[in-house]
Amino acid sequence: MASVANAEELDAVTCSVCKDVYKNPVKISCDHTFCEDCVNQTWAANGNQTCPVCRKPADGLKETDFDMIQKMSIQSIICSRCSNNVILTEFRRHERICGSTASFNGPSTSLGLGRGLGDMSGNNIYTFPCPYCSKRNLDRDDLLRHVLGLHKDEDPKVVCPICKVMPWGDSDQLSGNFLDHIKLRHRFDYDRFVDLNQDEDTAFKNTLTLSMQQH
Repeated sequence: MASVANAEELDAVTCSVCKDVYKNPVKISCDHTFCEDCVNQTWAANGNQTCPVCRKPADGLKETDFDMIQKMSIQSIICSRCSNNVILTEFRRHERICGSTASFNGPSTSLGLGRGLGDMSGNNIYTFPCPYCSKRNLDRDDLLRHVLGLHKDEDPKVVCPICKVMPWGDSDQLSGNFLDHIKLRHRFDYDRFVDLNQDEDTAFKNTLTLSMQQH
C-alpha cells in the first residue's frame, strides 16, 4: 500500500514550472525534471531550449523520468475534496474528475500558480465532453485519445469543447480540423498552468515570468 507523502516528499515530486504534482515527468540533459507539457511550452515561449531552472542549454533532449514515476507510484496524497487516498501518479487526473482546484497543497501555493486560479464564471474547466458523442468528463489527454480512437474519420469541423468554456474562447467557432486544433492550440492543461481570468497571451506570459523569478 502506498504511503502518504509528507511535505518534503511532495516538494520532490512538484514541477518547478506549474507548481503541481508531475504529469508525464521528463528529465532533460542537466538532470532537472519537469512535466513534459511544461518544458515543451516553456521552450516554445522562450524561443530557446534551456533549462527553466538552471538555464543550461538542453538541446531539446528529454527522456521519461522513470525513477520519478516509480517514486510517485508508491506515494499518495489525501484529496481535500473527497478525502480519498490517491496515488501521486494518478492525482492530476483525479483532480479533474473530483472537480477540486485546491486539493494539492504543494510547497508553491504562495507563488499564485495553479492554486485557486480557475475560471470565475463557474464553468467546468477541468474536464470536457466529446464534440462527437455523449462521452463526458474527459481531461485534455483523454479527449485527444478518445477522438483519435473513435472519431478520427468523422467531420473535423466541430466546436472545440475546451475553447467553448475558456474566458477567451468562442463558443460558436468551428475548428477547421479538430484533431490538429487540439494538438496545436491546447498542448498543455490551462487550469494548472495559467490564470484563466486574464486574456490568454497575458496569462501564459505572466506564468512563465513568475516561474523564472523563482530561480
